[in-house]
Amino acid sequence: MFNPKNPRTRRILIVGILVSLGVFLAAGIALWLFTDGFAPAPPAPELALPPSLEQLAAQYPQLAAVLRDPALGAAYKELLVAYQQGGTTAAETLARERGLVNKQRQVLVTLILDHPSHASAVIAELKQIGVIVEGTYDDAIDIAIPLPLLEQTWQSSDPGKVFKQLSAINHVVKIRLPLKNRSDAIGWLSEGVGATGAQAWHQAGFTGKGIKIGILDQGFDGYKNQVGKTLPARVTAKSFVTGEEPDQTGEAHGLLCAEIAAAMAPDAELFFAYYDRGANQRAAVDWLVEQGVQIISHSAGGFSAPMDGTGTQAQMVDSVAARGVLWINSAANQGDGHYRATFNDARKSRWHSFPGGAESLKITFESLTRDTEIVLRWDNWGGNAAEDYDLFVYDDKGALVARSDDAQAGKPGDYPVERAQFRPTRTNYLVKIFAKTITHPGVIDLYVYNGKLATTTPEYSLGTPADARGALAVGAINWRDNTLESFSSRGPTTDGRIKPEVVAPDRVKTSKGVFWGTSAAAPHVAGAAALVWSRFPPMTANQVRAYLEANAIDMGAPGADTTYGFGRLQLPAPNAATPNVQPAPTGFAGLPTRAPIPAPPPSVPTTPANAWLAITILGLLTCVGFTGAVGGLGLLFLISRTSRPPTAPPSAVSLPTPRAPTLVLVNATGRRIEIQRGISVVGRSSKSVIQLDDPQVSRQHAQISWNRARVTLMDLGSTNGTFLNGQRLSPRLPVALNVGDQVTFGSTDTWRLEAGV
Repeated sequence: MFNPKNPRTRRILIVGILVSLGVFLAAGIALWLFTDGFAPAPPAPELALPPSLEQLAAQYPQLAAVLRDPALGAAYKELLVAYQQGGTTAAETLARERGLVNKQRQVLVTLILDHPSHASAVIAELKQIGVIVEGTYDDAIDIAIPLPLLEQTWQSSDPGKVFKQLSAINHVVKIRLPLKNRSDAIGWLSEGVGATGAQAWHQAGFTGKGIKIGILDQGFDGYKNQVGKTLPARVTAKSFVTGEEPDQTGEAHGLLCAEIAAAMAPDAELFFAYYDRGANQRAAVDWLVEQGVQIISHSAGGFSAPMDGTGTQAQMVDSVAARGVLWINSAANQGDGHYRATFNDARKSRWHSFPGGAESLKITFESLTRDTEIVLRWDNWGGNAAEDYDLFVYDDKGALVARSDDAQAGKPGDYPVERAQFRPTRTNYLVKIFAKTITHPGVIDLYVYNGKLATTTPEYSLGTPADARGALAVGAINWRDNTLESFSSRGPTTDGRIKPEVVAPDRVKTSKGVFWGTSAAAPHVAGAAALVWSRFPPMTANQVRAYLEANAIDMGAPGADTTYGFGRLQLPAPNAATPNVQPAPTGFAGLPTRAPIPAPPPSVPTTPANAWLAITILGLLTCVGFTGAVGGLGLLFLISRTSRPPTAPPSAVSLPTPRAPTLVLVNATGRRIEIQRGISVVGRSSKSVIQLDDPQVSRQHAQISWNRARVTLMDLGSTNGTFLNGQRLSPRLPVALNVGDQVTFGSTDTWRLEAGV
């Protein structure tokens, strides 16, 4: 019976009030967190599929033949349509926006042949047309078409004549945009000298003397003014771009890389090689090797390759490494400019659904003074691509800005890549991916230069040729506190190898100001390699590389990983008697076989019904908690007014201290392992937080992360796999864990996630 005078009644009432307050606060906070950012955004502009090439051919019959030509790249078709819509001025403006025109008013084109042996015959026909042949490499020929030649045909009855002639040449199978590497810099002497231990080597007399470093880059503006200052008194430079000198490019990127290498190894001899695309890059590399350079530092790369070490640039690097040259390459700056998923046609519209269910992804550009390139790549390498995806870019008003809808039909020269180039004129854009002709959902990779994607995938964001087995790839850390730069690209390669190998400082001072990005990190490693080689001249390139990797300071999870590699660049005491590395054969050897590409899970859109159900339940709990707390307080007040004061002070109410929730893993034998908050590595290694003594479990097998609100599981590239409820996880892609889930490490070690008591 309820007795307001009974002390036990008051204690029960107080406990009830506290419980109600707890429910109110917990449900209210959860509701706030859940709905934070959930408020409906303003309606997005309608991004309709633009007119197809067939529709444009019907609209412009004089261009029908070239618009229907599957061999001709989409950018050149856009160029022809632009002339029909706005004349020569509109066409030339578009060409400049797309990066198709050089300083000599020549339209840049790359021709793909059915076999490299036919290059001589094709070049002979090209000269008859009046185009300029800039060079050849593998199955490609780089050409330049004078703009006046195009203007003449644009004004004739056959405006597509030049491209028809190119397509009609025997053995030409594709006419595409030139593949241009992008410098891995974000911004315009090095504090890294002290941060890496190089200063102690200088004081001990090791300064890189007798070592030649080649700086392979796309511009050395201002280098002559720095000779004898931030650069050595003698520098050898050569241009491989027709009509341009290394210091007349409008780009000082190579100078800044050279200043860092010179600061690290002040007595090394420097050779500058200026290139701008494929054919002249090969010539520049050959020249550097002919000069006897032991080290090549290259702070640039691209993404139009399979990223498994088999691309043309990666093979070029491997051939150089096999000749005893140490190639050091920046990893790239796409850690926050890369998105990876399995194609997800959630709405059956053939448009890819990004996380959250939207069929477009926002791109933000902080700088409107630099060109951008958006690259879409998918897993259809190993032959002529037959899976066909298209890429479209819109501004935030819904207007089409750029398109790339080249044909992939299983023919020679059909690569699984689409590329859109333009100069941003506003901050926000939207990108969409369309499945034109596919037989299955493929793994897609999306990259943006000089911009940020609203949803990112740092894993697999490496560029080429950093993916080459012969390249020592370098990521970036801030020299002040050794924190990883969010933009620093990470591995693994698509065949599962660890990249980058090391990370090195950026955000260091140069003659042009602070220089940051993996571009700044790579020449630190090149300079360090020169110091090591000058200290131990008998070493091979492989041994110098192994020395740098062995002495790097481990960061992140114990052991080598795909974020930091072997760790942070650090030179040991310079007077060590012998280097701590195993002898390695001269040149580069030991190429592992290619492994299957792990497929990420499809991006699953949020289900609105589930979201509103959760909001409703949390809202009801919040109301119940509030009502209980307020009602209990009111009842307690009435009891205090109506009851007489007790003759003796009541005993204090003793409430149990609430225990923090715990999670445990339980196996079939009853063994229990409590999950710690933070990151716990699972594996056989004695350094693992959760150590499992099972031969099927790798030394660093998996990772469990718990941040009080969410538990995730991620496979660390284990040999025998990690399974969640019987489904094998893709490496390096975290998935949510829930109480009751079954987790298997390897083939037999199975655990169940339970709530602790």
